[in-house]
This record gives sequence, structure tokens and C-alpha cells, in this order.
Amino acid sequence: MAVTATQKLFRNKNVLYGTILFTFFVLVFTVSFFWTPFAYNEVFDGMALQPVGGTFFLGTDDLGRDLLSRLMVGAQFSLGIGLVVG
Repeated sequence: MAVTATQKLFRNKNVLYGTILFTFFVLVFTVSFFWTPFAYNEVFDGMALQPVGGTFFLGTDDLGRDLLSRLMVGAQFSLGIGLVVG
């Protein structure tokens, strides 16, 4: 039975994990164009440093901004620059 190049490549666990992580980032990148929970720069007064869960899935930063929204917009910039430069 012949082993294809793809099968040989994915036997390496680092390649497999890297592919899964890259696919996750591309998924976040794609979804963030259509939906983010809040505006990435929206500040929620009195909600600084909220824990994970509840209204804010990944919590908030020290200024009260939603971390999930900021992560999703950051993925847009990172992968966009990577595609342009690469």
C-alpha cells in the first residue's frame, strides 16, 4: 500500500497541530468580518477586568474592553498582513 505525501506529512504531530491552529485562526478571521460580540474599541464603564464567562466570553481588559472582540479584530490584521507580505 502506497503512502501519499500528505499522509507522510501529517504523521508529524507538529505539522498536524500547526495545521489545526492555522485553521482555527483562519476560521476566526473569516467569522470576524461578519460578527463580533461588541465593537473592538467599545469601553464598558465599570466593567474593567471582568473574569471569563458571563457577558464577556474572554473577559475584559483594564479599560473594560471585550477581549474576544479585540482578539477577532487582531486576527484580521495579523492574517491580512501575513497574506499581503507573504
